Amino acid sequence: MPPQRLHPNGQRKIKISHVKQVYGDVVEIPYHCYGAGSKGNTLVTPEQVASASDQFDAEGILEDIDTQWGSIPQGGALDYCGYGSD
Repeated sequence: MPPQRLHPNGQRKIKISHVKQVYGDVVEIPYHCYGAGSKGNTLVTPEQVASASDQFDAEGILEDIDTQWGSIPQGGALDYCGYGSD
């Protein structure tokens, strides 16, 4: 079995509210990226932090595409091309 990954502070689990400080992030990952019902005192593993970070990055990219990198500030580019339509 591979060794368990640890957070930079040496802990296996930390509170979501401590992630920004422990990882030295500039922007806090929103709670919803960790899963439904997640709150500041929810304990997360390094793998969960990585997954939440990936989701947050993907949401940012999707917003950039939808607003066409700011040229359509209100968004809607994805609606125009039929993204997500049935």
